[in-house]
Amino acid sequence: MIKIIGGIGIFLAYHLVNYILGEWNAHIVKQRIKKDNRHQIEHFAWFAGYCIICAPQYWVFNIWFAMALMPIHLSIFAPAYNHFRGLAPFNLSLTTTSILDRTLVKIGCKDLETACFVAEFISVGLFIISLFKL
Repeated sequence: MIKIIGGIGIFLAYHLVNYILGEWNAHIVKQRIKKDNRHQIEHFAWFAGYCIICAPQYWVFNIWFAMALMPIHLSIFAPAYNHFRGLAPFNLSLTTTSILDRTLVKIGCKDLETACFVAEFISVGLFIISLFKL
C-alpha cells in the first residue's frame, strides 16, 4: 500500500517537474532572443535529460511506471512552455526543430490539444497498469 501511495505521489510530482522544465526552457529561449540568438532549443538534449531523470523509476517501481512518465513530457511540458512564452497553451509551432512537433504538423494537427490529451490518457493508462504490477 505504501508503494502505491508513493507511486501516486511520484507520478504527480513528474507533472510538476515538467511544468518547471517548461518554465525553465521558456526562460532560456527568452534570454537567447534578448541576445538576438535565434538558435532553436536543443529538443533532443532536453528530452534525453528528462529520460535520465525518469530511468530510476524503472528500478524503484517497474517498466510500466517508467513508461507512464514519458507521455507527460508532451502533455504538461508543451503547454507550460507555451504559456511561459506568452503563446496559446496548445500552440503548435510550424518552424520548430522538434521531431514530435514536425510529425504532428505532417499528420495534419493544427494544435497540440488532441495530442496532449491523448498523451495524458496514455500516461494515466500506463500508470494504472503499473499499479497492478507492484
